[in-house]
Amino acid sequence: MQLLFGEHLLSWLTFGPLIFAGILFVLPRGMDEAARWIALAGSILVFALSVVVFLGFDKTSAGYQFVVQKDWLPLIGARDILGIDGISLFLVLL
Repeated sequence: MQLLFGEHLLSWLTFGPLIFAGILFVLPRGMDEAARWIALAGSILVFALSVVVFLGFDKTSAGYQFVVQKDWLPLIGARDILGIDGISLFLVLL
């Protein structure tokens, strides 16, 4: 699964719930059953991604892993840096 999401695994893990919330937001009223299934699918996907991160984490290495660094606003030098360390690994599983 890591090959599917590539280096952006943590980005998908972070913004996946936001994407599914947006899908639920545009869903018409009265589609309660569909909303439940979409929410369940989103929760399962995010949990599966967190398990992939947990299993792929090298516990013998200190420092950040799965690091994603992208220029956010290059004009002012703002960057988006996302990584995970040993302590935040268990918070991701939460």
